[in-house]
Amino acid sequence: LLARVSTVVHMAAQVSFWEDFSRARANVASTLAVLAFCRDARAVLHHGSTLSVFGAWQTDGPATGGGGGGGGDARLDERASIGADARHSGVAHADGYSQSKWASEKLVADAARAWRVRAVVHRLGFMSWARASGASNPSDWLTRLLRAARRVGAWPDCGCVLHLGAVDWAAETVVRCVSHDAPPPITHVFNSKPTPLALLVRAAPGRALA
Repeated sequence: LLARVSTVVHMAAQVSFWEDFSRARANVASTLAVLAFCRDARAVLHHGSTLSVFGAWQTDGPATGGGGGGGGDARLDERASIGADARHSGVAHADGYSQSKWASEKLVADAARAWRVRAVVHRLGFMSWARASGASNPSDWLTRLLRAARRVGAWPDCGCVLHLGAVDWAAETVVRCVSHDAPPPITHVFNSKPTPLALLVRAAPGRALA
């Protein structure tokens, strides 16, 4: 296998937003195992990550350095730092999943330097329904929220907006990058256009929430 594999796409993860880091260590351990394989196979790694590695910085901005000054207008693009260490990062007080993906990215960066592993990081935003089929994850928090709102006939009046990216579009974007001869070291895959939560609740078809 080591002699036959030239590219590894690692998109697997254990996703949970209510468990702490100790319950999400599998994401870090699996990344380390994949990195060791890529080192031995001299394979290119395409590592699936998330914009959640920025944690609170996605809305508040880093206090110093990183993607800009404080405030919600901070631009956290591919050049932005995710923080030198966990205590001085946006995930210092985040959920275990976000912390585990932050730690995994740090492992990838360390392996690139120490093991000479060639790696590309794909940070995905929130993924939603496929464009053609409408298929989605029936167990993600958004589907559960919409289902509950439909059943009780009410929804949070919070003015929340979501940046929803179609899952099949995201997959196609990552595949194009994997197929590229010289992909950028970090890519952000997300929809920059906001969708109000209230609009989703009203527009979601009943069959999708059954």
